Formats: sequence, C-alpha cells, structure tokens
Amino acid sequence: MADRAVEGQPPTARPAQRLIPLVTIVAAVVNGGEGSQKVQRLYEKLLACHGSELHILRETPLAELARTGGEQLAEGVRRVRQGLLEVKPGFDGVYGEVKIFS
Repeated sequence: MADRAVEGQPPTARPAQRLIPLVTIVAAVVNGGEGSQKVQRLYEKLLACHGSELHILRETPLAELARTGGEQLAEGVRRVRQGLLEVKPGFDGVYGEVKIFS
C-alpha cells in the first residue's frame, strides 16, 4: 500500500532477536567443523550443564558459560546476543556468511 505512511512496528509487537545455532558458535570457538567430534562433545556438554540451546543463547549468564566452555565461547555468545556479527549477504544461489570472530 504505497499511499499509506510507514508506521513502524505496532505497539503490541515484541522485539526481534537474531540468533545463530549454538553449534555454529562452538565450531567458531574450536576452529573446527560443526560435525566434528570436538565440537559435538563441547556442544553436548553445554546442553547437559545449562539446559536448552535457546536458554543458553538468550539467558545463561556469560560467567557460567565461561566456566563450562571457556572465555572465547562466552565472548561468542555475548556477540550474538548484542548483534555484533559480521554478515556477508549471499547472491545468485550462493549462501550468505555470518562471522562471529573476524
């Protein structure tokens, strides 16, 4: 509707939050593939200690994550929570890329 003014978000809209999979963060931290045993072990350890992936990505205190997975993991989750990601868009059938650490 081109003749309407842009109103922004409705007053009842909830804020949006961009998240990436926890296994992607873990892979960036250990510098390995998402399917590697090292990544899977740390990922499963995090789930066993802190609960669901969504809870870890949104609510688990960073200090607890640092104790379980290291300071770099906590930094990666902090960057995801704050939206400090480098996003390279895709084009013509090529997937985009999201980098946590430059």
